[in-house]
Amino acid sequence: MKKIIAFSLALLVGSIMSAQNFSLEQTTCNSLKVVHPYEGYDQYAVLLIEKEQLPNVWSKIERIKSHATEYQFGALDTGKYRVTLITPDGQREVSNTVLIDCPLNEDLLPNAFEVNLFPNPAASQLQIHIPAVEQDSYSYQIFSTQGLLMKEGEITGKIETLNIEQLHNGMYFLKVVSPNQAISIKKIIIK
Repeated sequence: MKKIIAFSLALLVGSIMSAQNFSLEQTTCNSLKVVHPYEGYDQYAVLLIEKEQLPNVWSKIERIKSHATEYQFGALDTGKYRVTLITPDGQREVSNTVLIDCPLNEDLLPNAFEVNLFPNPAASQLQIHIPAVEQDSYSYQIFSTQGLLMKEGEITGKIETLNIEQLHNGMYFLKVVSPNQAISIKKIIIK
């Protein structure tokens, strides 16, 4: 009985400590950093980056599996953000909320490797050209200016043609992630 009580108390204290150490903070105008205490696990912790679309209505804009205790992400537009952490044992914790209150400056977008788009503006198809692609596949995501994930997939060659007919006219962001997690983001105009 004492062992069960001690174990339960240790779990309670551990969850209180982890909640206190889990935070989201703004690092630059359009960047946030997540800090959490989960390290040394054989499995990944999952971070769900979420943006508030309506009061108390959150949408996932990115899902990250990570062993790291810190993760930084950028190219965020104005709005409220939070992160839901899913531990390897399935526990969920929600971070504090951070307000990004500055417009996105295209010159500040991450550009870790060369990505060329043609045509841009585009109507029904968009070609992505990544000169550095060799054998590994890259992933891509297209986001609306409100941070909603509109389309995602894999890029398996130097040139990938995307069907974008389902996207409405307007501005979007194409995020390309390399196999080593380097990120390049480009602005797309759909007309």
